[in-house]
Amino acid sequence: MTKTLNDLVPPIVPVDLDEVMREGRRRRRRATAIQGGLAAALAVVVGGTTGYWWVNRPDAVPATPATSPAVSGTSTSGVVCPTPTPPPNGEKTLASYSGLLYWGGRTYFWEQGQEPPTPGAKLGEVTCDIVAIQDKAFAIWRGSWPDGSSTVASRGAPIHEVKGEDPRCELTVKRRGDSRWVRLRVKDC
Repeated sequence: MTKTLNDLVPPIVPVDLDEVMREGRRRRRRATAIQGGLAAALAVVVGGTTGYWWVNRPDAVPATPATSPAVSGTSTSGVVCPTPTPPPNGEKTLASYSGLLYWGGRTYFWEQGQEPPTPGAKLGEVTCDIVAIQDKAFAIWRGSWPDGSSTVASRGAPIHEVKGEDPRCELTVKRRGDSRWVRLRVKDC
């Protein structure tokens, strides 16, 4: 008896096209890159319905810096880190982050895939750990961050010049978690 194609190929399971579309939209939202200097461009609502919470939404409730060190996390250098508050509707948000450091009025971005830098002179320390602050509060800070705030390094991590580079263009910090030095660069240099 000769086998036919139907005998050789297993039956095809029907596909729910609506489920495929929902999964594609979910993956696309998750993969959305953060543009510009935004530390959190897309937030995922936790505990409610899933949706977007853009940092620069015009209807966003402005938060104010907290003055209590227990709440805000005053750094060892005396800088009071901002504490975001969740929106009034009670939804909690978790942000997606790009690697950045605020220093000297400039925003330095992490250039992944670069060779490890050689640290030069120490300039200071990370004063506010943006990831830890926002994730603990389940909210996104909509104001500006003080110098030394970073999404790449934890509070207290040293900030150094990159040996042989202009510190107005490149800096280096020890990365959170694995303590490797990473290169951060100002976009217009």
